[in-house]
Amino acid sequence: KHKEMNKDLMDATKATESIKIMKGLVYEGPGEKKWMDVPKPGIIAPTDAVVKVLKTTICGTDLHILKGDIPAVTKGRILGHEGVGVIEEVGNAVNNFKKVDLLDVGSTTEAARIAAKGKNAAAIAHSEVARIYGLKILRRNIEDYANNITRFFVLSREFPPRTGNDKTAIMCHTKNETGALLKILEPFKKHNINLTDIEPLPTRKKAWDYCFFVDFVGHASDEKVKRALKDVSKRCIEMKIMGSFPADNTIR
Repeated sequence: KHKEMNKDLMDATKATESIKIMKGLVYEGPGEKKWMDVPKPGIIAPTDAVVKVLKTTICGTDLHILKGDIPAVTKGRILGHEGVGVIEEVGNAVNNFKKVDLLDVGSTTEAARIAAKGKNAAAIAHSEVARIYGLKILRRNIEDYANNITRFFVLSREFPPRTGNDKTAIMCHTKNETGALLKILEPFKKHNINLTDIEPLPTRKKAWDYCFFVDFVGHASDEKVKRALKDVSKRCIEMKIMGSFPADNTIR
């Protein structure tokens, strides 16, 4: 009996291992959903690719499905799309993609340097980096947004001199109150200074406490910028001038 039980247990274990399992958000009828174990997908057609989803969203279509608005979607459908992931397996007819291992590195330049030393390795980086490390460019313009630009800051102990085509960046820590952002923006309108970027950032001092990163046209030494920043500083808990720098207006 013990031998038979052990054999049954081993057979059951093998059967479970042969069916690969993943977690999925499953539609269980109007208004019903479950987070449950589901079989992992596999290659059925030669043109198929299996992607391990790392990030996904539940969009408007999924919400309509959950409400029961789409009769064509029956009970048991796994929800979620607009995902980002890693290719795990491809069919024989798939030529544009291959299964690869991902390696986390500190920058795209570092990725290119590592790729230059290894076999069957690739990196996503600027074409200039490919020239520096002698890499062959396999595919260009892979971004999903044509005007996508990466911005870099060079740290210095001193501000660069005024060029007449400059930008300045400041950080403003404001009170958590109605109209706090409006108050720090008003001086820029008053002194006719064009803002190019505003981003809220957590102060990490306490929950729901934010500061604002503000980018604008002009150099910190410009007279109207001085006047505007003097007014802004009076409306903040703290204001820091991060720096002034030449503006890059190159059209790419």
